[in-house]
Amino acid sequence: MELNKAFPLPRFFHSCDYDSKTKLFYIFGGFNYEKENLYLCDLNIIKINKNSKSSQFSIENENIKLDIPKRCKHSSFIYNNYLYIFGGEGLQELLNLKGKLRLIFSY
Repeated sequence: MELNKAFPLPRFFHSCDYDSKTKLFYIFGGFNYEKENLYLCDLNIIKINKNSKSSQFSIENENIKLDIPKRCKHSSFIYNNYLYIFGGEGLQELLNLKGKLRLIFSY
């Protein structure tokens, strides 16, 4: 196995979608307790390349920082070549500001 870029940070309460047209995985947001209880706002686009002549494969990861509220426990889906992200919880929840995020973001 060959890694071309670093794997995404460990996380939970994230979303992961697979686009069958582009054969890419999209991992967005979530929560990482290893980095001081960190809400995440990154989009990892992952491509897995398999060598047709052997069992070898490589993983490419592109990490994109997005300018939207950090969130976890959200929903996402791919439709017409767009990734839609809806809802979730973010830092506002910790500040008792009704941190439910109701906006929809598309990438």
